[in-house]
Amino acid sequence: MKKMVLSKAGRCAYEHWQAIPLHYENIAIDEFAVMPNHLRGIIEITGPEIEPKFKDPAPKDTGLVGPKAGSLSHVVRCFKGGVTQWCKTGAPGFQWQIGFHDRIIRGPKSLEAVRQYIRDNPKNWGKDEDYVQV
Repeated sequence: MKKMVLSKAGRCAYEHWQAIPLHYENIAIDEFAVMPNHLRGIIEITGPEIEPKFKDPAPKDTGLVGPKAGSLSHVVRCFKGGVTQWCKTGAPGFQWQIGFHDRIIRGPKSLEAVRQYIRDNPKNWGKDEDYVQV
């Protein structure tokens, strides 16, 4: 079986994902996989939404309202912002897809099914419509 080898941007995303719980008191990460063109992961909100330990990098003068601090949208926004910031010099040309897909996992059977899907993601990469052999 081939091993997934992360690019510089992939390593940055991996490290930033692992650091998410360091920035939020009530957020935990579970199973995740960094892929060449996406990341799949489970974020658990373990308590009430709270203010993060760092400032949101979004500009405040745009007139737009950002996601509530501590919400899933806020966590993902800050994660993607941190990776993007690093990639500006560390991996030029990197770009996220707009938005993200989320789903509420209800119950242990559903949780294990999602974990297994994430674990299987690397071995199924060759079947992905965006697969490019390197």
